[in-house]
Amino acid sequence: MEVGFFSLSTFLAARLGSVEGAAHQITLQVASTTFMLPLGMSSAAALMIARALGEGDLLRARLVARVSLFYPAVFMAGIGIGIYLFATPVARFFTEDPATLQMTPALFAIAAAFQVFDCTQAIGSGVYRGFGRTRDPFLANLVGHWLIGLPMTWVAGKYLGLGLPGIWLGLCTGLAAVAGLLVYGLRREIKVSIA
Repeated sequence: MEVGFFSLSTFLAARLGSVEGAAHQITLQVASTTFMLPLGMSSAAALMIARALGEGDLLRARLVARVSLFYPAVFMAGIGIGIYLFATPVARFFTEDPATLQMTPALFAIAAAFQVFDCTQAIGSGVYRGFGRTRDPFLANLVGHWLIGLPMTWVAGKYLGLGLPGIWLGLCTGLAAVAGLLVYGLRREIKVSIA
């Protein structure tokens, strides 16, 4: 669900022009690179929770879930601040084109903001896998990305005239929706307290 949504965003960005397509790809590459951290943490959380449950220790499984959701999100907020502060120097690793470099800071600001949401939804999915539940993350991704994020992308990018930043606002909205749905489900159904 998520990969399809992000692939569609690339198609929409490319339709705006070559500069927009390049700026989108640079920002997406940076966001994908930082995403490897929560992706690895997600797998670790799934394994640790499954092991705790296998040993019959539900309290430890819930503790792992709580720690896995909270501390990495704080860490990724720091990564997001770094992305925002060093947007132009990072973009220069990819291009020297002035038009593209001018466009990337606005996109990096949005990508910086969604680091926490991206981290939370990735690790939240891992927590669900650890508890042996895969249907819930699928439904959260379906609703968050395709029923909330995609319409936001369309409205912000086309009707509000925001162009490429509008597409990135849609991506951020989709990630925030998925993260919110997963955290809500964990608190309600699995009784995992996040703070």
